[in-house]
Amino acid sequence: MNVYDFDGTIYKGDSSIDFFCFCAKKNLKVLTVMPEFFIRFVQYKCGKITKEKLKSSFFSFVRFFPDIDFVTEEFWKCSSKKIAAWYLMQKRENDIIISASPDFLLKKISSQLGTRLIATHIEKTSGILEEKNCFGKEKVSRFQKEFGKETVENFYSDSKTDFPLAQIALNAWLVKNGTIKRWETEKHSDKQNEQNKVFQVFLYIFFGAATVCVNTVLYALFRTALAVRASSVLAWFFAVVFAYFTNKFFVFKTQKTQGKAAVREAVLFLAARVLSEAVELVLLPVLLTFNSLSQKEVLIKILVNVLVIILNYLASKIFIFK
Repeated sequence: MNVYDFDGTIYKGDSSIDFFCFCAKKNLKVLTVMPEFFIRFVQYKCGKITKEKLKSSFFSFVRFFPDIDFVTEEFWKCSSKKIAAWYLMQKRENDIIISASPDFLLKKISSQLGTRLIATHIEKTSGILEEKNCFGKEKVSRFQKEFGKETVENFYSDSKTDFPLAQIALNAWLVKNGTIKRWETEKHSDKQNEQNKVFQVFLYIFFGAATVCVNTVLYALFRTALAVRASSVLAWFFAVVFAYFTNKFFVFKTQKTQGKAAVREAVLFLAARVLSEAVELVLLPVLLTFNSLSQKEVLIKILVNVLVIILNYLASKIFIFK
C-alpha cells in the first residue's frame, strides 16, 4: 500500500488554514477566536500547554456553524482542484491518507478520492481534540493500530517531521512544490541529529551572551540605589533566572513544568551556577599567582570564562535538563 501525508503533499497548501479563511468569509465571528489563539500559541511555545490544546483553540471557530458537514462539503467543491495532478495520475484503491488535519475536514475529500483516512479526531461542534494530535511518531502509532504490521510500500510527505513514518516504509519520498525525490532516511537521521546538536550549542551561546547583557543592564540599574556588592548579587541572581528559563524552554526544551521534577531542575541549575561562579573566583586568583601569567590577566579571565561556559553547558545537558 501507498501512504500519503495530505497538506503540502497531495494538497497544494494547508487545508486547515484554507478552511478557516473560507469560514471567515461566511461568518466574520470566526475571526474572534484569533486573540485567544495567539495567547495559546505563546503558551505552547513556552511549553505551558500541549499542541492538542493549541489546536483546540484554533478550531473552536466551528461552533459558529450549526452544520459543519455542509460547510466542509461546500469548501471541497471549490478546493478539490488543489489536489495535486501527480497524485491523481498514480492513486490506487488501497491508498491511505494520514494527516494531522481534522478528520471532519478531510472525510469528504478522502471519500471522493476513494482513499482510507487516518486524521486527528476533532469534535466538530466544539473544535476540541479528543485524542492525540496525529503528528510525528503518533502517525506511526495510529497506522499500526489501524493496519498492524502491513507493509508501507511508498510513503510521501512534504515534511521531515514525518521521519518516523518514513522509517517504516520500504520507500520514502519528499514532495516539494510538485517535485518528488527519494528521501534517504538513514542519512537524514544522522544529518538531522548533527544539525540539532550544532543549533543547540548556537542557542546556548546566544542566550549566554543575552544573559551577560541582562546581568550588565540590571547591575547598572541597581547601582542607582544600591551598593556595589548588593547590586552585583541581585543582578547575578536575576540573570541566572533568565538563563534558567531560556535554557529550559529554548535550548534544551524540557517538558518538566510541574511538581518535583521542575523543582529539581531549578535547584540543580542554581547550584551549578553557584559552583561555576565559585570555580571562577578560586581559579582566577590562583592562575594569576604564576609570574608567567600575571601579565596576561585579561586573557586568563577570558579563558576561565570559557571554561565556566563549557562546565555550565555540560552540567545542563548531562545532569540538569536530561
